[in-house]
Amino acid sequence: AEESAKSCLEYAKLRLASGSYAGDETINFSTYSCIILPIESVSTNKIIKVQATVNMRTSNWRLIVDGYNLKTISLEEVASF
Repeated sequence: AEESAKSCLEYAKLRLASGSYAGDETINFSTYSCIILPIESVSTNKIIKVQATVNMRTSNWRLIVDGYNLKTISLEEVASF
């Protein structure tokens, strides 16, 4: 589930890079699904939270990026949101 969640984080970063993106969507793939929660803005940073489920195993990740250049400030797995 970890790699799936990280793929969803990258997807959300790409969407942010291409313009305004609010998150708040579920993406279904053949072997897993992930939920991208609404993107949060704190100061000039963007917080992206995703939850991926693969084979009944769930992984929650939070990524904080610079809102201007989308460089990673922090990335961590969390127990829940």
